[in-house]
Amino acid sequence: MFDRNGDGKISRSEFRAGMESLDIGLQNDEIDDLMRMINTKKDGNISYDEFIAQMDANIRHRRDILRENVEDALFKRIHESIVYQGETLYDSLKLYDLDNSDTILKEDLVRYLKKLVSNIQPHLPLIFSVGGIKEEAERIDLPVFAHKLMAELDAREKRTSSMKLKFLQRIHSLLKSKGLSLFDMFVKMDVN
Repeated sequence: MFDRNGDGKISRSEFRAGMESLDIGLQNDEIDDLMRMINTKKDGNISYDEFIAQMDANIRHRRDILRENVEDALFKRIHESIVYQGETLYDSLKLYDLDNSDTILKEDLVRYLKKLVSNIQPHLPLIFSVGGIKEEAERIDLPVFAHKLMAELDAREKRTSSMKLKFLQRIHSLLKSKGLSLFDMFVKMDVN
């Protein structure tokens, strides 16, 4: 589709024609920027290897973002469940410490986590890792696990709050540069 002369490379004109044939609404300068981004050798042509490398990097990047979003959602759910219970994580887990040793069985931790969040099974290795639990461990050190997991939950909460604040600040700056207020934005959005 793109390599019209079959030489194994896509020239600027072939790339532009191919992108235009996809009819995705890119302007010529956007197509040129995309060409420059993909053409890592800077020779004016896109080789098959360059194209595949860029697509692979893009797929890896998207996969990493998706994994991070899933992890953030999981930890948010855990945090919300702990807060809803009204007890600290340590105090909730202490109920499983029958011998008062500040340790619990790993299976009791799994039971507790399953009560907090449904379908947590695939995420247990991540939670164990964050909590400093070795795969072969049978007993969990409660103070260490509770501290490490809560530190991770707090760090993710702060990062999410910071991202939300930055997003709102960007919206505010954009509105201010256009001479609009938040009220103006909502009025324009409410077309009903």
